[in-house]
Amino acid sequence: DVRARVALGTLAAWRGDVAGARAHADAVLDACPDHAAGLRLRGASRALDGDVAGALEDFTAAVARDPTDAESFVWRAESLLRLGDAESALVAVQRGAELSPDGSDYVAAQLVRSLALSRLGRFPGMPDHVLRPAVDALCGSSTSPRATVARMEHALAALRGNRSTTLTRVDESGALVRVATEVSPRVPAKHALWRFVAT
Repeated sequence: DVRARVALGTLAAWRGDVAGARAHADAVLDACPDHAAGLRLRGASRALDGDVAGALEDFTAAVARDPTDAESFVWRAESLLRLGDAESALVAVQRGAELSPDGSDYVAAQLVRSLALSRLGRFPGMPDHVLRPAVDALCGSSTSPRATVARMEHALAALRGNRSTTLTRVDESGALVRVATEVSPRVPAKHALWRFVAT
């Protein structure tokens, strides 16, 4: 079943099992060559394996087939950033954040955006809500402003193959665990407004 293969491949990628993720992606794409999630999964395995140009091809094809897939846009942005195109990375990551339920709490997107802004010399500093606690949870706390970019790169690597809105890491035993972070102060206000408008 294609959906089961995508789910298993996604979990493999989140754990950093590049070969497992790639095997599931290849099985999905053998059955359905234009499957957007299969393309995203193969792109993730390529990106984790160092084939950034090949990954970008897959993510570009994935967003063409499913222009509502926030994860593919974030992965595409990261690939563009790794290939030196920070301006295009900003456009792609902004689209991914817009597609998520609340972009201000989308840690992977915020990391890619912050790194792109840093490369362009426009990084205002790490926000105290959401991003700083997430980076601290993924790679330990630090007060050194010079270490900020390195810590964000490390946090993105600690996410392994996960660019979803669910923040995870692999613990010492190899188990995948969800990382809890604080919510942006805007989220409760938004939810209260939505409840008010809905009544």
